Amino acid sequence: MSLDARGGAAVDAPSFGDIRRLARGSGIDAALAVIGPAGAPAVLWARLGFGERLRDSVVEHLRGRRSGDAALITVPTVRAQLTDTLADHAEIEIELRALRPEPPVSTLARLHRRLTDVERDLLRLHGAHGFLAGGIGAEATRSEGCAVAVPVAASAASAPLTRRAEHDLLPGVREMAAEWADDFAAHADLVYREHGLRPDAPAGGGFRWMATAGTPADYRDADVCDGHRVDGTTAVERAVVLEELSRGDLGVLMAAPGPSMSGVLIAHLGDQQQRDRFFPQFTAGPTWSCFALTEPGHGSDAAAMETRLVGDLGTSQAYLVGEKRYVGGAARARHAVVFARHSGGPLGVGAYLVDATLPQFRAEPLPMLGIRGAQFCAVHLDRVPVGVEDELGRSLPRGRRGLRGAVEVFNRLRPGVAAMALGVAGSALDVLARAWGTPPPSAQDRVADLERRVVVTRELVLRAALVVDETGDGALASIAKARACRLAEHVTREVAEMLGGPAALTAWPALDRAVRAARGIEFMEGTRNIQLLNGFRAVESSRPVLGAESTGL
Repeated sequence: MSLDARGGAAVDAPSFGDIRRLARGSGIDAALAVIGPAGAPAVLWARLGFGERLRDSVVEHLRGRRSGDAALITVPTVRAQLTDTLADHAEIEIELRALRPEPPVSTLARLHRRLTDVERDLLRLHGAHGFLAGGIGAEATRSEGCAVAVPVAASAASAPLTRRAEHDLLPGVREMAAEWADDFAAHADLVYREHGLRPDAPAGGGFRWMATAGTPADYRDADVCDGHRVDGTTAVERAVVLEELSRGDLGVLMAAPGPSMSGVLIAHLGDQQQRDRFFPQFTAGPTWSCFALTEPGHGSDAAAMETRLVGDLGTSQAYLVGEKRYVGGAARARHAVVFARHSGGPLGVGAYLVDATLPQFRAEPLPMLGIRGAQFCAVHLDRVPVGVEDELGRSLPRGRRGLRGAVEVFNRLRPGVAAMALGVAGSALDVLARAWGTPPPSAQDRVADLERRVVVTRELVLRAALVVDETGDGALASIAKARACRLAEHVTREVAEMLGGPAALTAWPALDRAVRAARGIEFMEGTRNIQLLNGFRAVESSRPVLGAESTGL
């Protein structure tokens, strides 16, 4: 389809992507003028494009408004709210791409309501400026008016999504991981009681995958499925497998031996000697590692780190001194990657590979409300010896080591953490299926809506994983992680309520573990507020958050 130079009448029938772009560039009225008989789905695409136009307008407006000496666009809460609206639009786009040619009225009504909700959120950020007649607020009123002709259906739920292109990524791997999840579920009670696995860790397929996931090909053989080497080295594979294993039980997953986050950093920054020192031990037998970054009192502010390197790495008199907190698996780890400050400034933090079995490395498990298998610990570093051979990235420029390396690791692993949250939501829905079989008529719409939301968020997570694998950028992954964690809390609470409230947690231990896990996974790899601030880069870029705009519909 091609539009004339004035953005007016269409020469050919407009595609949904054209309508969306026109609404974003020229406004809702211009887009509606070219839709003609294209029908209700085209109106939804026009409203999506207008919503993006409204967000662009808010960003521009807030750049010119100030609070004290700072532009409002720099205020963290404002950035988080804008990123939330971008996440809403991403989820709506996923549903629009999956629409049938003639979608049910209930689906259209629900999507119009979501679009209106997002527009209202954006208008609030515009303040009184968005209430002026003739301005962007008036355009939003006309956008909302598009939904008037769509009657509200008697049912709040809608037909299931039928087009799940991203869900079909590595289907054989997903099926295999789903079988492994049964083994994880079988060990869940033991791990919850004992806060971990015994040294003779189980040897099932899922445990074998966890034991070497992320290990470079030089050090191990791997199964091949769907023409894909199943070795945990890509974000897409990790997202697929970790969702299914977490659906079995997140605590068991967190208790399993393996290179984990440390392995990803060493594969990324480590030299040949450091890799040879680290990876062969994981292929030889069950071995645990830990990643010590967070400190008491600093939380996500890694730049305020107080753990320090004392002495000169080039001598035998260099030590790590300080405290770490919430370090998963530290009490059972053989190897640890520890971050410590060697000098001032943002480049003054290094990452060091240390022996976690030394007496100077003391780990004390913390009493936590859930995910007991993770065994989160407080770590005391009492003059832990380190040498020049222990600094990761030692041959690289300072700007590529330390915290920069940590950020790149988080980007690579974040889709997997989001997938773990999805798995927790799925485990709650599995409990509901075991309790009810077929939901009673009064709850069918409610259950269908939960299942639909899991499908949409899964697509968001897998798209984020694809972006990470292709570019290394973690902005969309931050948005996906924030959304998946919020969904896990919502689904677990809803299932508990439908099964009778607090009494259901006693009757169904797996549901109790899921409710607790949904709360705990929020702080793993950064809380929702931090993720939304990370995701703000996608708002500033103005690029389509899901990639190409072509819908193929």
